[in-house]
Order: sequence, then C-alpha cells, then structure tokens
Amino acid sequence: MPEPGRGIPGRSVYEMMGSLSVGEVTRVVASAIGWLRSAALSPLFP
Repeated sequence: MPEPGRGIPGRSVYEMMGSLSVGEVTRVVASAIGWLRSAALSPLFP
C-alpha cells in the first residue's frame, strides 16, 4: 500500500470513505439523485 501522505494530502481515500456514516452516504446519494433529476429536467440539456 502507498505510504500515508503521498499523493493525497491528509487522510487516504479509503479512510475518508470508512469514516462516512450511513446517514452521510444516504444524504449524499439523495442529493446527487435530486441534482441529476433537476439537471435532466432543466432546459439547458437537449
């Protein structure tokens, strides 16, 4: 495994993903779905 602090400053991606709680993941996914739905319905997209 790569040494800590190389490439990504601070914590590694795996540590950040592991620190996310189920509520945070659900909130992020819900907001992403809502953003994609609003973007798909916006007149900016053909």
